[in-house]
Amino acid sequence: MILRPVTENELTELASLDARANRSPWSLFSYQQARQQTTQKIIGAYDQSTGELLGACVYSQVLDEGEILQLCIRYEKQRNGYAYQLLNY
Repeated sequence: MILRPVTENELTELASLDARANRSPWSLFSYQQARQQTTQKIIGAYDQSTGELLGACVYSQVLDEGEILQLCIRYEKQRNGYAYQLLNY
């Protein structure tokens, strides 16, 4: 698994993935707003061999304080430890 920031072009895929995986998904607009905020980051988890987006974590960090705002893993890839790896990033 590769962890890296999610690009603007990948936000539509992320919002779609989130809608299928979560009971309280974020909209595309919410992801776009988060990406524009200087205190918020979106880190994606990608399959190392295919480059497929597996999931992402949106978090906010101000000084020494952090908050997880959203966490999603592709529904069919859940229960494989990807969220754990994202949280340990």
